This record gives sequence, structure tokens and C-alpha cells, in this order.
Amino acid sequence: MNGSGLKRGLLDHVLALVGCVFATYSLGISVAKPVLGLTLAGSCVFSVMVGSLLSRALAKSKVIDYDGWFAAALGLAAVFFTLPINRLLPDDGFPIELIAGCGLSLLVIFAGFAAWRDGTLLFLSLPCIAMFGLVGTFDVYKPATALFFLFLVCIAVLYARVYLRSMTERAERLGADTELLRRDAWKWVAGPEWAFASAGAIIVISLLTGPLLQVSLQGVSGTVRVNLPQSKTPFIPAAVTQTQVDVKVGGGPVNLSDMVQFSIKMDRARYLRSRSYATYRSPGWVEPFDTLNPDFDLSINSGVVGQLSKDSYQLIPGNSSPFEPFAKPKDVRVTMKPYRPVDLYLPAPGPIVGVVGDSEAFVRVRYDSAAYKVPLGYGDQVSYIVQVDGDPKPTTDTALPKLIRSLERVLASPNSATAKIRDFANQVTSGIRDPYQKAQAIKSAIEQLAKYNTQTPACPADKDPVEWFLFEHKEGYCDSFASAMALCARAVGLPARYTIGYAIDEGAKGDDGYYVVRAKDAHAWCEVYFAGHGWVVFDPTEGARDVSASKESATDDKKPWFEKPIGKAILIGVITVCLAVPFFVWAWFLASARTAALKGDPNMIKLVWAQNDMQKAVERLAKRPRRFSQTMRSFVQAHGDVLGTHRATADELADDFERLMFSGATVGIEQVKEMQARVKSFRAAVKKVPPQDG
Repeated sequence: MNGSGLKRGLLDHVLALVGCVFATYSLGISVAKPVLGLTLAGSCVFSVMVGSLLSRALAKSKVIDYDGWFAAALGLAAVFFTLPINRLLPDDGFPIELIAGCGLSLLVIFAGFAAWRDGTLLFLSLPCIAMFGLVGTFDVYKPATALFFLFLVCIAVLYARVYLRSMTERAERLGADTELLRRDAWKWVAGPEWAFASAGAIIVISLLTGPLLQVSLQGVSGTVRVNLPQSKTPFIPAAVTQTQVDVKVGGGPVNLSDMVQFSIKMDRARYLRSRSYATYRSPGWVEPFDTLNPDFDLSINSGVVGQLSKDSYQLIPGNSSPFEPFAKPKDVRVTMKPYRPVDLYLPAPGPIVGVVGDSEAFVRVRYDSAAYKVPLGYGDQVSYIVQVDGDPKPTTDTALPKLIRSLERVLASPNSATAKIRDFANQVTSGIRDPYQKAQAIKSAIEQLAKYNTQTPACPADKDPVEWFLFEHKEGYCDSFASAMALCARAVGLPARYTIGYAIDEGAKGDDGYYVVRAKDAHAWCEVYFAGHGWVVFDPTEGARDVSASKESATDDKKPWFEKPIGKAILIGVITVCLAVPFFVWAWFLASARTAALKGDPNMIKLVWAQNDMQKAVERLAKRPRRFSQTMRSFVQAHGDVLGTHRATADELADDFERLMFSGATVGIEQVKEMQARVKSFRAAVKKVPPQDG
């Protein structure tokens, strides 16, 4: 009774645990919250291991028989306390739209404490499958496919072991010799092979139908919004300052996702503003432009078509925006279909001067940006009119429009920059009088000076991030480039601001005319104001050398080990081993189960080989292999017609093999030799019979 798989042990708990860890970790990563994923995975390790210890401690107690009730009670507690526990999780837990993911994770963790027997161990796989379903529909974490495959292998091995134990226990209760169940064809009915073959079929079906299911559910998954944390977008890297709306510059490496944020239709690919910032206060930007509340000169209200107040402003389409008046305005109709909330602000290539139709119920215009009034779901869309510059020729006038002229003390103040940055800006613009050419000179200087690298480490806490970027490290991503451009422009008297949003190109345009905007398109740039032309984009990342994946990057040694080439090679090797090991374990497991009843009995082993020789002879004539679940007697009966005159001999041999193997009597060497001789004679005789046609 100590054969492979007959005794529940640590291996069974580890198999269940690996599946739980893979599922919870993948779910955390899929919502761009790695710390959350690690926390959930670690909690699974703790709970399942505690459950393993309890199963040993309670092995001889009647309490263990109530593991299902304990698991059910803990599962209900997990569901009941999902919301309060979610608020305690790191990374702010799961978004409320994905609270089901939190509930499933807690169900696994809580039930793990009561996973004492086979039934409760297998139960843990059910919520894990649901979690992988969530991960698959969002299709964000690519390694989840490999982890799901490993999960299936682990659960298949566990299922095979559980099935072997259950069948053996049932046979014992009925008085059968359990050793006989592991011989010949019976092992495929009562042993782990049948269970593992069934699980293997599930794996194959999953691999074949998984992509189809994923595609069919992605439309539904769009109604579930996944808010990527600002630390994962290039314009708000790492942490934020104490003020919630502040943006930290130089916060460390960013990992960009392919997750679709929204689709948008407009005349051509443009920079899409979401929000702008006015004040730089090391180590970042404060005071979003739409919260500054400039002192409006309300006396001009009579000359403006629309509504104007200190809180909001909305124009009728076709009228110029007083916050960003254009000499030759061009109206662009924009239609946006959100897949999930990108942030609270609508993306637009210019000031929003009106909303179209029912969109008024969704949009609130504030100064030169617009925010959602109510949450938008998958299938909703908003249309609005945006004004852009219809005459993009350079100008020399940088005077701010009257409504925001009071902000000039901030937007064009040289004091925004440090002395070192001011010296740099004055040096690169020396001898240039034209404001537009000054801005271009600053942009070119930054492009030549610094390299673009999304894996740039965080700026030291005791240094100004823009100074550190320009004069020491000389590598960064868009937040550093945009900040340097804005501060240098202000240093020479140009009104400039820091803007975040999305940068898209024509390659993102689909056949339906919509541009597909992904999280990795998030961007930051500088805008300099020119009278009659509005806020003009100056993006120094355009001409900067991208060394994000280059070995020449000065930060390669500072990358996490798993992002270095050797680290990636190690990870690939580990994944390969992880994929191979379960199959070797499975082969060993089946081989052990197959031969356990024969160990110590060389005569029985020789008898099995003799039967195999007979089987090959019949298979040659039938041109079909013997099925795993088919006894030798049924195999001979199924193909007796091709044996001809040798049918009777084959029937006798099959009956004798079955009697010797399953009678329980000791098989002597003389009996084995006799059977070997009879099989040899049978094979010689049937060689003269031609194989069956077809």
C-alpha cells in the first residue's frame, strides 16, 4: 500500500500550491500591480503550507473528515470580507470593477487553510481557473500563458494521484487485491494513467480553444476597467509627491503595457493632451493648469459666445477659445470610445470648444481641458469639437491670452529653473532673438545631449531630477526630456508648460478610421505658447537616441538582474526546466505505478514481457495497436478473424496469461518458460499469415 500515489503527502499540497501561486501572481501582474501579485502569491504559500501541516496533525482525528465544511465556511468568510480586505492590500488593492479577482484570490487563500484531503486540494484549482480566465481576457501579462500551462500540468498530476488513491480505496472496501489493479490493462482503468490521460485531453483542448475564447470575451472584458497606476506610465513614473495631483520626475524605470486604453477618430494622428502642469517644484510638477483659477476679466463676457465663469467654460462649436485663441482656427471633430478609464480627462489635440449631442451628459469642460461627468463604460462614446492651429507658421509673439495673462508670472518665469539650467539655456540660445528659433535650439540641444531610456534608474533623492538628467546621468525618458525643455524655455523668457497625454502615429489607425491607443502610447512633452498659434508642442524625445534596449546604456548594470541578457537567459532556462520536469516526474510516476506490483518478482516481469511479444504478433496482423484499456483476451477476440487457424491458440494463450497474472497464485519459473516457448511457437506460426489489408 506504499506504492506511488497511494499515500497523500507533501507533493500533493505542493502541486495544488504551485497552481494557486501562478494564478494569483498572474492576476496581480495583469492589473499592473506586481506588489499585489507577490502578496497574494505569498499568502497562498502560507495558507496551503499551514493546511498541509494541519492535515498531518489531524490525520488520525475525526476532525479531518469535516475539511469540506471548514473550507466552505472560510470561503464564505472570504467573500463576505472581500471589500474591507481589498482596502488593506498593497497597491490600493484591486479596482472596484475587478473586485471579483480579489474575491477569487481570497477564496483560494482562505480555503487553503482547510485543504487537508484530496477533495479540498482539488477544489483550490476551480477559482484558479477563473482567475486565469480574467488574466487571459485582458491579455496583458504574456508569461501567463506559460504559467497557465504549468498550472494545468500540476493539476493533472494531482488529479491522477487523487484518482489512483480513490480507486484503490474503493477496491479495498470491496475486498479486491489492490496490487492486481496495477497490472496490464486494469491500470488504465483503476490507476493514474486514465486520469492523467483525461487531464491531458483537457490541456490539449484548452490550448486549442483558449485563443478563441479569449477573443470572444475581450469585447465583454472591455466593460471591466483596469486603471493602470500612474507609476507605470512614462509621464508619471514611480511615486507621486505628497499632493495627490503632483507628478514626480525621474522616478525610475517604467514598464509599458500593450493594454488598449481607448480608440479615437480624428482628422490625422496628433499629440493628445490629457492635462497640463504649470509649476515646477523639485522633484516634480504641481498645480495642474485647470486648477489654477486665474483672475478672469469677466468684463469681456459680453463679447464671447458661450458660457464663462470661474469654474467652467464651454463654447458653441465654431467659436474661438479665449484660453487658446488661434489666428486661423480649425475645428476638428473627435470621437472617443473608451475601453477603460485612462484618467479623468478627455484626450484632445487642442482646446475643447464644444461637445456633440448626448455627449454633454458625459463631459464637463474646464478651461482648456475636459473631464468626465460620469463614468464611461465599454460601448459608450463621446464626441467633441477641438480647435487646432490652421496656420502652423512660426511667430515671434509669445504674449499669453488675456484670460490667463496673470499666469505669466509662473509660465514664463526664469526662476522656475536652477542657475545651472538657466546658464545652459542661455548658452544654447546665445545670439538667437526669434522666440521660436530659441525653442528649437533648446530642443535640439537636449536631443543631442541626452539619450532616451525607459530603464533609467531613479534620480537620487538629494538631487534635482532635471539637473541630474541634463548634466550628470544624461539619460531619461519623456518626463525628464519634457521637464528640461519647459524649464529651459522659461529660463529664456518663453511661456512653457509640462503636458501629459498620448503620442500616436498613423500606424495605429485601423480600417474603421479609429486610432487604437494603448498604455504604452502614454507620453509627456513641453508646450510653448505663441500668440495666434496656441500651445505648440516641443518634444525633445523625437531626435534623441533611444538606448532603452541597447547594451551601450549606462544603466545596464543598474537594471534588475532578470532584465539583463544573462538574467533573461537564466529565466528562459528555468522556464524550460519547469516545463520539462513535470513530464519527467509524470513518466517516473507512471513507471513506478506500473511496476510497483511486479517489484521483487522477476518471474512476473518475464511473464509480462512474454505477453508483450504475443501482443506484437497480433498487432502485426491486425495493423492496429492494442488500446491501453484493452485486455489481451478482448484484443484477441476483436481481431480473431485475421488469426485464421491460429485463433484457438491465441485464445488459449490469452486465457493463460490472464490466469497467471490475476489469480494471485505464485508464478514459477517453469510456468514462465512454458509460456515463453508457447509464445515463440505462436509468433513463428503467425509470421506465415499475411497482414490484414487496410
